[in-house]
Amino acid sequence: MSTQVDYEGRLKKIQARMDEQDIDVLIATRLSTVGYVFGAFVPWRGVAVIAREGEPQLYVVGLDSERVKDDGFFKNVTGVAPLNRGRAGPLTHQDRDLPAGQRVRDPEGCLPPGDLQERHPLPE
Repeated sequence: MSTQVDYEGRLKKIQARMDEQDIDVLIATRLSTVGYVFGAFVPWRGVAVIAREGEPQLYVVGLDSERVKDDGFFKNVTGVAPLNRGRAGPLTHQDRDLPAGQRVRDPEGCLPPGDLQERHPLPE
């Protein structure tokens, strides 16, 4: 018995909510969110960039990129060096492609503790 999953439908629901809330780009880092969108298990830290329109982009540890492309529904998967310094490294070139004024949604509940510390350091 196999189950058909409508990954395009899932993406369209997310994008519709983004449109309702005037969010141009959603950055997802939680394992469950990345798997929900891409349909692949990403055991290492992955970063999904979901624009309001078009297919999502996924950044994963380089050694896992080909497997994720093969296992997942969407094929926009880029292998990067280990993601041990947050998302800044793999997303730098992606950020340059954003038109001025676009709103990026990165829910703090989805941030790993190290990234949250970088964004909101504790007072001295």
